Amino acid sequence: MSIGQAKELGGAKFKEQWGPSVLAVLLAAAAIIVATVAVLGLGGLIIAGPAAVGLMYVYYQNINGEKIVYTDMLHPIKTNFGEVVLGYLLKMLFVAGPFILVGTAIASMAGFLFLIPVVAIIFIVLLLIAACVAFVIISLHLMLVEYILMREEDAKGWEAVKRSKRYMAGNKGRMFGFELSFIGWWILVGVFFPLALFVVPYYLTSKLYFLGSIYEAGVAMDNAPAPRFVEPAPQYFEAAPQYEAPQYDAEPQQFEAEPQTFEAASQQFEAAPQQEGEFKYCGQCGARIPAQASFCSKCGAPQ
Repeated sequence: MSIGQAKELGGAKFKEQWGPSVLAVLLAAAAIIVATVAVLGLGGLIIAGPAAVGLMYVYYQNINGEKIVYTDMLHPIKTNFGEVVLGYLLKMLFVAGPFILVGTAIASMAGFLFLIPVVAIIFIVLLLIAACVAFVIISLHLMLVEYILMREEDAKGWEAVKRSKRYMAGNKGRMFGFELSFIGWWILVGVFFPLALFVVPYYLTSKLYFLGSIYEAGVAMDNAPAPRFVEPAPQYFEAAPQYEAPQYDAEPQQFEAEPQTFEAASQQFEAAPQQEGEFKYCGQCGARIPAQASFCSKCGAPQ
């Protein structure tokens, strides 16, 4: 799902139950504030996770065409309270981790840094920039933690963190683009705060659509059958080497032997040089013939 599609669907859907959507946000915020004040800040950490997941749950009901019921915000507390708290606290720990490390580094080097004010300012600024970049990247990695805990009643907190990181791989850029698309709205809310009654439900509903598409793709990837590896059949016999006939540049020439007559052979023989003493004379016609000849080459008489 594209960013534009998510915002279009979210803008149309939250208007169907705008009043209950706004009231659900106010109830979640009130629960966190009361818990924070009552338990000296620690209550807010414990209640913030279930409140965020409960708020997401009623918005999810609205997306599915069901009427928003405020008691449904207690659904995470009834079904999986401990894992929801654990998952949310792990997320907050990872997200706040860069700033905790930066604060620790600055505190440990405070004495040295104050001796060189210019270097101290540059060093602190660079650390803060690095912490902000790490904060954004980690937040994008863990964007699906609450959504997984909302969709799956038996989800484990640590597993939700790991699965969010896996599902968001390759989607962090798109998620960052979605968040940037609401920058203008948040600036308007800063200028005119009552506008938040429109922007917050619009943002949360659109975000649920967008996160839902990433979640469904991730689940489909997890449930996809693993590729089967088929081993090749063993070869018990090796193929005999093929003989290749030698190649010649020139084509073989065909020669035809011409039959020779008796007279032509005799003449050829007579024309060949002979050594003295190797001749005799025919008794019939007196022709000179080779000494070993059995017939006369001229008259054919036997010798």
